[in-house]
Formats: sequence, C-alpha cells, structure tokens
Amino acid sequence: MLTIGDIQRKIEIQLFDLNKTDSLNLKCIEREASLKNKINRTFRCLLDNIDRPGFEGELNHWQKAKTERNIQNLMVYIEKLCSLLDEEKIKLFCENHDSIIPVQYETDEFILLVNSFYTSVLLDIVWASDISISDLLNITKGKIDHKNLERKLPDKIRQIKKEIIPFLKKQKRYEDYVISIKQSIDSYKHKIYKGASLLVLVAIEGLVRRLGEELIVKQNLDNSYLDSEFNSLDLFLRKIPWKNDIEIEQSELMFLTGDYIFKQERNGESIQLINLKTRLDFLRRTFKKERDIVLHGNMVGLGEIWDLYRNYSALYEVYLTIKYYDEK
Repeated sequence: MLTIGDIQRKIEIQLFDLNKTDSLNLKCIEREASLKNKINRTFRCLLDNIDRPGFEGELNHWQKAKTERNIQNLMVYIEKLCSLLDEEKIKLFCENHDSIIPVQYETDEFILLVNSFYTSVLLDIVWASDISISDLLNITKGKIDHKNLERKLPDKIRQIKKEIIPFLKKQKRYEDYVISIKQSIDSYKHKIYKGASLLVLVAIEGLVRRLGEELIVKQNLDNSYLDSEFNSLDLFLRKIPWKNDIEIEQSELMFLTGDYIFKQERNGESIQLINLKTRLDFLRRTFKKERDIVLHGNMVGLGEIWDLYRNYSALYEVYLTIKYYDEK
C-alpha cells in the first residue's frame, strides 16, 4: 500500500532528461508528465471524498458507502498510475505506440467522473445517460453552470413531449401518470420549478411501481410482494428478489454503480445481466431523499433548476427501463 510520501516522491523524481530532444525521449517526457498530472488529479479527487466540500452534516448510509468505495477505487487507480510511472515501462509504452496515438490516452480515464465526490455523492448525477461529458467534467471540479443547465431544460421538455408522453399514452398501465408529467411541464413553463419537480417525482414513483407490479407477474414472483409491506419505493426495489434479466453494456453499468475498476478488470465480458433494483438504484438515493423531504412538508429542502434537471433525467431513465421491458 502506497503512502502519501511514496506518491509525493514518485511525482517529484524526474525520470527523463528534459534537455534531450530525440523523438523517443520527447514522447517519454510527455508520457511521464501525463502520468504525473493524472496522479495529481486523482489525488485531488481522493481528497474531495475525504474532505466532502459543500456537504454539511452527517453522511447517510448510501453516501458513506459510496464515499468509501470512491476512496478505495481511487487508491487502486493511484497505485496503478504510480506503477506505470517507471522509466522502463514508459519507454516500452512509447516504443510500442504509434505517434498519432496521444500518449495521454488511458482506457480508464472516466474513473474520475465515476468516483468524484461531486458527481456521485453531493449531486448524484453520474447515472444520467443524457448528461454531457463536458457537464460532468465541470461537476467533478465542483462547478455547476446553472444557466447552462437551464438552457438544456427546453430540450428535455421536447424529449418528454415527443418521446416519453406518446409512449406512455399507448400503454394502458402507464397512461394515468401522463397528466402529472404534463402538469410538471406546465409548472416549468410558469417557472414554478419546485412544483414541477414535485409532480415529476409523483409520476416517477407511480411508473416504477406499475412496472414492478407487472414484473412480479412476468418473473413468476410471489404475489405477496404486492402487499403494503413494500409500499415505500426503497423497499419495493430493495426487498423484492428481482431476476437478472436486463442486459447492459459494462461501460454503462459503471456509471450506474460506480464499481468500475473491479468489474472492468475482473470480468472480460462486455455485457452484464442486472435486475430492476440495480437499474433504478439511483432512485433510492437523492431521489428518495427529495421525496421524503416533500412528504414531510419541507419544500425548502427541494432545489430548483438543478433538482428539476436531475428529476427529468430520472424520468428519462425510468422511461428507458420501461421501454426495454416492453420491447422484450
């Protein structure tokens, strides 16, 4: 296990002569600088998970578990980078890579996006498949461009109107929730962002429950799982033994779960099988927190632009899940 001193010494030692200008040496210098930059960035990301900037109070169960996993993943990544920061390994890398391939390239660059305290805990948005990489990169640095997100909301509204609502209206079991979604859009148009969030939270919970009720039948699960014991969305997703029947790309799964290093290196399969709980587990985190805040009458705890952006993203993920099962 590396110590902070070990990491610092690795960064401070200059492996290649900066005065030599032959092609291979220049590539090696660039490669060395790239690795050191990544170590520094990863270390800053690690410190964010330790210091928890912007977070007040105690971490809840999932936040604590995610932070601990982030730290573990980032430590493994730092150790990997430090092992690559070796003169012979750098020479070998540069001798075997064509010059048109940037030496900065690493297949696991996205690990900082997945394990950032900001994206995975404080704002909990890394699961959203429709968020841009540029926005995620800014969020990893603790920067949220609210004006940029506000500019993107009309596109989300168009997506809901043209794609999600027509699909749900064709499905008898889901059409009841279309009115809540439409009312949410109307609230958004009048800039009543908290009201829009509240209405879409209601629709999401209803849609997930309807989907789950159908799956209980389709997956031949015990009908007792329809009982009131599982009234909360948390229990509904967590306690019912859903079958692994959702095929998902490993690259997509890493953003849903944050478990990137270990799955990526342990299993060579590109397709994984997951269940409903894993697919929608993000609804048990910040979404659940917001739902509970609203149910207890504390609308002060519900934000505006950011929360609406995230909740519309959650609606899209629920729609994709319903659509997946419908196509099956």
